[in-house]
Amino acid sequence: MIAAADAPVTTARESEILRTFARRIDPADPGAQNNLGVLYYRRGMFDEAIASFSRALALDERMRVARRNLEIAYGESGLLERRVTELERRVAESPDDLGLLVESGIAEKTAGRLDVAEAKFRRALANDPESSVLHFFLAEIFYNRGLGEDALRFLRRSIELNPANPDAHYLAGFILGDLGRVEEAKEANRRAVTLNPALTRAEANLSLENGGTTDAGLPGKWSGDSEARSASAHLTLALALRLKGYHEEALRECRAALDAGEDPLAALEAIAGLHLILRQPHQALESYDRRLGIGDAGPRIWNQRGIALYMLGRSNDAEESFRHCLTLDPKYAPANNNLGALLWDAGEAKEATNRFRRAVRDDRALMSARLNLALGLFRQGHFQLSVDTYRNVLKDDADNPAAWNGVARVLLEFGEFADARDACVRAIQTDPNFAAAHHNLSLAFAGLGDAEAAAECAAQAKSLDPQSLPQTMTLEMESADTSSLAPQGSIAAAAVPDYTLASDYLSKGLYDRALAEIRRAMARGADETEGMVLLGKCFAARGEYEVAEKEFVAVLGAVPTDDAAALELASVYRAMGRPADALRRVVSLLRANVYHFAALVVLGESLLDLKRSRDAARAFQRVLKFNPNHAVARKYSGLASSEGL
Repeated sequence: MIAAADAPVTTARESEILRTFARRIDPADPGAQNNLGVLYYRRGMFDEAIASFSRALALDERMRVARRNLEIAYGESGLLERRVTELERRVAESPDDLGLLVESGIAEKTAGRLDVAEAKFRRALANDPESSVLHFFLAEIFYNRGLGEDALRFLRRSIELNPANPDAHYLAGFILGDLGRVEEAKEANRRAVTLNPALTRAEANLSLENGGTTDAGLPGKWSGDSEARSASAHLTLALALRLKGYHEEALRECRAALDAGEDPLAALEAIAGLHLILRQPHQALESYDRRLGIGDAGPRIWNQRGIALYMLGRSNDAEESFRHCLTLDPKYAPANNNLGALLWDAGEAKEATNRFRRAVRDDRALMSARLNLALGLFRQGHFQLSVDTYRNVLKDDADNPAAWNGVARVLLEFGEFADARDACVRAIQTDPNFAAAHHNLSLAFAGLGDAEAAAECAAQAKSLDPQSLPQTMTLEMESADTSSLAPQGSIAAAAVPDYTLASDYLSKGLYDRALAEIRRAMARGADETEGMVLLGKCFAARGEYEVAEKEFVAVLGAVPTDDAAALELASVYRAMGRPADALRRVVSLLRANVYHFAALVVLGESLLDLKRSRDAARAFQRVLKFNPNHAVARKYSGLASSEGL
């Protein structure tokens, strides 16, 4: 067992890598959270270790090893009393925070203060009455007090909420045995072992006891695919870093993977892909050629190699690589798309269009091919076919800025300037920095006879892209999240919980349910910033504006460029009777994006609150200039104009 005093000193760099890795492991896997806690503990990062063990227990009450690890971490690190005090303070500041209540309850229970722990768990249960975990924790407390009947009552509810929890049946067996109900105890034990045979043997999770062994003294292993994970530590971390955009760091980990003897095929392919992302085609080509020298290379390698050659201007070699890819798999859509882009550049429009069609036929989800096909049809004068293709893209991706811009281009050819303006606005709303959409919006206003607006949009397009080159065909490069960097089943490739259910509750006005779902998703590793924005929206909808303000301010403190949080905060300031603060917030937004129509509406509303009717009318009229059908702007524009008179 590692004592706190013996823990190695961890550098800031190592700490950041560990934390980055932690953000990418399966947030819903209690075994992964437990094992991460052991890694933290062994590096002397005790606070992080305790938080990881607590998350493991919140996810799975079965994990006795995580519970024991938590007790050891508290005891050996000398942090228990400090942690209890800190959690008590944080709970006092946020009395309804479900995660804090659970963690505080676990700490109090570990310290032997069962009455205090019970109170914390009951408060948490009031916020989340459907939690099988909380019912199980309360059952354990009553069992430890010798109150078998009370423990059984909570256990039955825990089992009702989660019948597949073997530890609930296991504990029920002990309690029923103590109460002399032998047959019921046997049945409960049979159910427990049927659900989890590991109850009769060691659990495959890391333990801090016995030098890193499991409960039964067997060598500790990673939960799940242990051999694959331990054999690809650098590659798994590289994938985590790559997904977070830390490409240079990921590259270093991939090279370390080669040095450590990890899978050379995956490492070389990952290194080459990272060089492509970093716009280093020479190094990418060298890595792909090394990978091909080992043999057994599939079509994806040849396609990526072709992209590196294309970036180097070696068109003939790139074409050869794409064509070789298609000999290996004639239906490999990315290669057909990329070959089409190459042929288009060579002036072979008809053959290029056929390649785009084949790519779309073989993989309808390949957006680059669908957009290239639409653009190719437009350039050849097949305007109706082009607009139909763009609109088909929008059926599957309603906010695709390139598709909206493409629709606008065709509508300009048809002379439908008002509809072209509306399509450009949709493109800009999705991507405010899309220079081509600003350019086309300028043409639409020119067609509508609004020279001032046309000049403004043309200037904006020029500021975003001084070159202002015509749109070109798009090559399809494998995305980071589909890389073969890590073995199948890797912890880094797991799905991250989202807020779909919480958003649904919020849209229906079921705010209490939405809050519970948001907290549950956050506890399981969903994006924290998005969760805080949703929490703020819930509190604002319930009229708890001060709490909502704290959430949005916290988001902007972490991510100052979060437009959604800034706009919501401005609306909260208006609701709190602070229009001047709302005004400052939206003006800051509009300085960054003069076409932020939602911010313009809040600007107009704030100006109305301040009795500046003429200025408000101008704000609403600007929205209507770009989007004449904006219902809210139309409503307030009339009001502002009448008040101004």
